[in-house]
Amino acid sequence: MVPERKALLKFLLTIIWSAVLGVAFYHVTDRLRSEANLSAERLSPPPLSRLSTTMLNVVTIGHRGLYDDFADIWLLQTLGDQKVKQLDPKALVDTIKMVTRHGPKLESLYLLSCFVLAFELQQPNECLGITIDGIKALPLSWRVPMTQGYVDAFLLNDPASAALYYELASSRPGAPTYLRGFATKLSARVELTPEERQVAKEQFFRTLGIAERDAASTSVIEPKVETQGGAAGAN
Repeated sequence: MVPERKALLKFLLTIIWSAVLGVAFYHVTDRLRSEANLSAERLSPPPLSRLSTTMLNVVTIGHRGLYDDFADIWLLQTLGDQKVKQLDPKALVDTIKMVTRHGPKLESLYLLSCFVLAFELQQPNECLGITIDGIKALPLSWRVPMTQGYVDAFLLNDPASAALYYELASSRPGAPTYLRGFATKLSARVELTPEERQVAKEQFFRTLGIAERDAASTSVIEPKVETQGGAAGAN
């Protein structure tokens, strides 16, 4: 009887979760049909996004990927709205972070979020938090750190930080070869001693949760390996 009860409970939870998803997707399509001006209500984060990541994994009962797709659509709709310049930057950042803190695997979500904040709302300094979430969720992506490198170099005039992000991007699979050249040229513009450069680099990678291993002839930058279940406990 115990296995039968567990099967019945799982079936009922699946039905409930399917109903929740149905209602959520209805709200998304309703938002898409709406042509009203952007408002605080439309800037509200997706349902369930205020939960911790651990709790979100529990309540989605094995359908976390479906929820991430829903939350991505919810956020991309806001970012792609023609009236996005009317949004309050702080409110938009809060909404974006509600989604990205859970680590969705859609690379374009992080890139578009930074683009909108930096160019549409003239808030390039707000990209960093989104970039950190993106690097943690997609440790092999070169586009996420490259985007932050561009923002630091050309919008925030911070060549030291930009050089580190370009170096990080260049170490990822499939990265264009010119990224390492950018890192070298930007680094040359900063008058730091070798010791100061090393301290800055260590602090940089520690902030991102990335382990750096220096070999004799080259510097290999690797994603930090999470223990099983470690990522699920992030908030």
